[in-house]
Amino acid sequence: PFARRLEARYLSLGGSIRYRSRVERILEESDAARGVVLEDGSEHRSDVVVSAADGHFTIFEALGGRYVDRRLRALYGGETLSPFPSLLLVSLGLARDLRGEPHLVRLPLEEPLRLPDGTEHEWLTYHLHGYDPTLAPEGKTAVSALFETRAHEYWTDLRSRDRDEYKGRKQEVIDRVVELLDRRLGGIAEAVEVSDLATPATVIRSTRNWRGSYQGWMPPRDLLGYKPPKKQLPGLAGFYMAGQWVEPGGGIPPSLRSGRDVAQIMCRRDGRPFRIAPPPRAHDSQM
Repeated sequence: PFARRLEARYLSLGGSIRYRSRVERILEESDAARGVVLEDGSEHRSDVVVSAADGHFTIFEALGGRYVDRRLRALYGGETLSPFPSLLLVSLGLARDLRGEPHLVRLPLEEPLRLPDGTEHEWLTYHLHGYDPTLAPEGKTAVSALFETRAHEYWTDLRSRDRDEYKGRKQEVIDRVVELLDRRLGGIAEAVEVSDLATPATVIRSTRNWRGSYQGWMPPRDLLGYKPPKKQLPGLAGFYMAGQWVEPGGGIPPSLRSGRDVAQIMCRRDGRPFRIAPPPRAHDSQM
């Protein structure tokens, strides 16, 4: 529902969305962005291009690394900031109502949980989503558990080399999490109706995020004094970047704000006032 409200708002303002249309290259002419080339080879031209996609892909693949300066080289070379790690996200659908339990629990483990990629975790952090009726049918509960890892290459290599072994390693992690939840809550193993595991390979395949990072750049120690990456690239007109790769710390609110910032920059460039369109009336915005 959250994503659909954003979609509805964008469409109501005259925008259009083309899903399942992966961008391969950003068109440029005379050092100005002029549109995009999709995976199917089709070209879509425009006066301005805004990328909210992965920063490394945008700069070094879609634009071929032609518009970088010393600061960008230092940033993506690991000299100034580090990207967030990747993740393994276990998702379960349980035939149980767990609304009486705490929604978010960080449980210390008697023995570290060792992932197939060698990463060890001394805590199990799990999330019971029973407070949100849109995530599971009545009387049932969606559960998730997240584990950070920087061994993204292990998962991408395994998936490309041996799909059956990849699936087996995923199931090992799911089974281990179910076992730990069963010890804590009881009756979990027999209540599992749906299970899934997203790995760094899933993140990279679905989002192209560099190294499978789940949230762009980690914040620097001196966040207040740090100047975030610019939303424009040196030497390229008509192009802007928004999202987590220009907002250290990542997350939805800063990423949304960066889109507003880009709109303000474009208005200032064109000599136009920046105005916020009035929201639709309450009965028009119901989904």
